[in-house]
Amino acid sequence: MEKIELLISIVDQIRIAFERIALDNDITGMEYIKNFPKGCCYDSSCTLGRILLDKGYETELITACYYESSEDPEIPVDNQVSHNWLEYERNVIIDLTIDQFKNSTGEIVTVDSSWHYTTFHIIDREDANTYLSQMENNYKLMELYRRIAQAISEN
Repeated sequence: MEKIELLISIVDQIRIAFERIALDNDITGMEYIKNFPKGCCYDSSCTLGRILLDKGYETELITACYYESSEDPEIPVDNQVSHNWLEYERNVIIDLTIDQFKNSTGEIVTVDSSWHYTTFHIIDREDANTYLSQMENNYKLMELYRRIAQAISEN
């Protein structure tokens, strides 16, 4: 299987695991996951990035904010809201929570960056070592990672 096809397969498994955990009643301390994908972009991107790194894919965590001209009615014009996604080899966008936006392409893995780069203003780009070292000190993220990794290993 080609490296990108394998990447897509892994991401699909992780997306399914997030959806299952969102339905789980035993998510003490992670109740926000019940709203997945809404409001889960940072935690899901970090978790996904850690699992992808475990499998040999080094990604960058992108932090961005909405342009004020966004046409999505869910985004207040006077309120800048952040969003996160991963990029692999600077040309593959992996956005596990893209479908929280009504005007998005809906493609979780894509090489077409036009929607992301016209909708958002990039604030920061962190390599895997940087964002994953911050994750190590966050109990909530480590527990989420543990649960997602366990869920995909059971498949």
